[in-house]
Amino acid sequence: MREHPILFSAPMIIAIQEERKTVTRRTSERWDKVQPGDLLWAKETFAIVGEGAPDAYPEMHYRADGKSREFSVPSNHSDLVDNHFPYPGPWKPSIFMPRAHSRITLEVVSVRKERLQEITESEAELEGFAPTPESSAVGNFATLWAKLNAKTHPWDSNPLVRRIEFRRVG
Repeated sequence: MREHPILFSAPMIIAIQEERKTVTRRTSERWDKVQPGDLLWAKETFAIVGEGAPDAYPEMHYRADGKSREFSVPSNHSDLVDNHFPYPGPWKPSIFMPRAHSRITLEVVSVRKERLQEITESEAELEGFAPTPESSAVGNFATLWAKLNAKTHPWDSNPLVRRIEFRRVG
């Protein structure tokens, strides 16, 4: 069993929390290494409030749902906060979230390769999308895909993806 970081947008974090999302599709070949039983730890947009404040522990805030939690820095790692968060700022991109602050852990159930446009309505729903009066679940999935991947893997190119099914374990 190995652990792998995985980036999720705010709407997908909410869908995981609400147990509407149990599948993700990824294009990078690095996902070929992921196997059933591996763990994925979610990286999401966050902020730290109270860094360096005397007599106070910093709080981690999560942009997706606005929740927060207090955390402490181990005494033998008093420089941990500065090493991981070298710049001040309200929201930090998910790519910079360290493992210790991830609040969602997923266990991989299955992995398979398929073409992006093979996604069905029921599969789009497993991705956390619902149909609306304006669009199908697949259409809503395609809209977010285009927003996140237009430059590198546009919808129309029908890239090969890894379909990763997971269950939340933490």
